Amino acid sequence: MKKVIVSVIAVVALLTSTYSTAFALCEKTPVVSQVGRTATIYGDLSNPDSYSNELQKLLLDPDIDGVYVLDPTLDSASDSSNSKGVNEVEPQGGPTYHTYRITNVRTGDDYVGTNKIATVSGVPGDTLQISISKSVSRTYSCNISAVSAGTISTAVGYSVTDSASVSFGVNSPVPSTNAGRKVARMTVNAYPIYKTTNFTVQKRLHKNGLMYPWETCGSGYARNPYGAYYTRVYTYK
Repeated sequence: MKKVIVSVIAVVALLTSTYSTAFALCEKTPVVSQVGRTATIYGDLSNPDSYSNELQKLLLDPDIDGVYVLDPTLDSASDSSNSKGVNEVEPQGGPTYHTYRITNVRTGDDYVGTNKIATVSGVPGDTLQISISKSVSRTYSCNISAVSAGTISTAVGYSVTDSASVSFGVNSPVPSTNAGRKVARMTVNAYPIYKTTNFTVQKRLHKNGLMYPWETCGSGYARNPYGAYYTRVYTYK
């Protein structure tokens, strides 16, 4: 038996997303849930050994297509309906200007990055291993240019221009059969998962000393890496 190992420490920028209760209850014992053909492990990403047994079992389960490993401690997003993040912009040449604010801050869907963090492949008898720690950039988007990254950071509760460290760990043998079929090769891929925070942008007209009502003028999102997504692909004889 041989080991196929991917072991890297690197820094990357990915332009690609709250399970605090579950994690708080089981900080040392990972919590596993399953929906359809996808399973989720809530655990400590900084310590892959703490969830490696659960991950190995799920990757070898023929009824599972992919496994999420989420660390709620890396989810720094706020979730609030309060208006916040005022950013004033006053054009030159007159007393008329707009004030902008971010409101309706809310949690969106998790986003799986499209760029692989790592991939490892082997034949029956091999043990596939991934041991990677990467600094993955947070990202954001807003269709109102007057709203700065600092304003968005204040609204979502974390700096959208910083990065978060995410660890990826796999230790899985390649089986000789899967669902009754003879395996020629198994490949495990790892992707980052981002928690998405959506928000709405409003503006208020200030003209000749009068303030007009707030009106919606745009929207945006911020994404914070807080987990890993693993898939395994079989090639059969």
